[in-house]
Amino acid sequence: MSALRAPADPVAAALHAAWRGADPGPTPSAARPPAARRWPGPVHPLERAPGRGAGALLDLALAADPDRVTGGVRLRRVPSAGGRYPVEAHLVDSGTVWRYDPLRHALCAPAATDHPGTAVVLGLVPARTVWRYGPRALPVLLLDLGHAVAALGAAASACGLRARALLAPGPELARAARLPWRDGAVRWPGAAPEYPLAVVSLEAGPPGREADAVRPAPAIGRAAPSPRPPAAEWEGAPPPQVDGAAAQMVAAALARLCAAPAAEPPLPADTVGPAVLLERRSAPWAALASRPDAPSPDPAPVLAAAAAHLGADRVVCLDPRGHAEALAALAPRSCGQPAVAEADRLLLLLGSPAAGPHTLSEHVGAGAAAHAAWLAAAAQRRPARPVGCWIDTLLSTPHGRRRVLHALALGPAA
Repeated sequence: MSALRAPADPVAAALHAAWRGADPGPTPSAARPPAARRWPGPVHPLERAPGRGAGALLDLALAADPDRVTGGVRLRRVPSAGGRYPVEAHLVDSGTVWRYDPLRHALCAPAATDHPGTAVVLGLVPARTVWRYGPRALPVLLLDLGHAVAALGAAASACGLRARALLAPGPELARAARLPWRDGAVRWPGAAPEYPLAVVSLEAGPPGREADAVRPAPAIGRAAPSPRPPAAEWEGAPPPQVDGAAAQMVAAALARLCAAPAAEPPLPADTVGPAVLLERRSAPWAALASRPDAPSPDPAPVLAAAAAHLGADRVVCLDPRGHAEALAALAPRSCGQPAVAEADRLLLLLGSPAAGPHTLSEHVGAGAAAHAAWLAAAAQRRPARPVGCWIDTLLSTPHGRRRVLHALALGPAA
């Protein structure tokens, strides 16, 4: 009798399932998890941009757009695979941690913390994405996190703040944000598990910008924080159970990533104004198609923005006028988005061909790179659309074999 084989690395197993294009299975609407968490207690509304402080920062970065609803989904400032928005944000400031509600653009459920300074801790609620993407969920969850990290960095810069991002072990982030960590995850009563993976620290910018430092509004600051998170049903009625092999596989992978060593991904170097951050949109495919009568803006700023995150050797730009065969070969691997072959440009963001210690930083970096490139395109008034799902897409490059982790489809000038 042969010896039992050791279980596969959970991160590698989840990535391989996604790269194979494993069938997500049915997505019954009755099992759809809540789009956002409903926190108990008073709700403290925040200012919208162009105000100052936490309201402006979070509005520019993570808030739901009050004017955009598609298919019953409130669209937000950051893109998300399938509009599932798995990222949760917790604002730590001056001894208090607040839970951010992006749909109401408000702070909720204050608790005391001994974490110094001001920061936003970001966690993933995989149930929201697994419900739709099943075994394909892990890469797009990490890309969503990368977009959120870059959005916070860009919003901080627009508000005159300095930002630093860190991918840190989950237990450390849970302690800083007063999150109830247990059995490898954050487990609120009556809520799906959450996995904290990143923090964006914020400081006042250059001299003269101290007034823009992130602080809750005075009325919010007077709310006395609880010394510990209250034991409550944090989402009202118990959410639908997202379970099964795919959910367990993704949960095991995220628990392993929460134990990874700290890493510091770069944040956007170029500053764009609040107007660009508020106007960015994931464009419809019809706006991205190459047209002979429409000028194609210089792609250099978009390429430079992406390369600042990943390195120039991991960014490839394809043009249908010169790479038609390559684009035709990529289209069937884009998870049902064949229009990628007709985009004015397709920016590919590449990573290592196999899972490893680099998995978290590479995927978060690819999401951040796509977001920075998207903002550079928006500053050119050029439509763009992130493309996050790729089935076993490996390229031979002068630097070796690379896997397509993410992409950004670019249209001609608007």
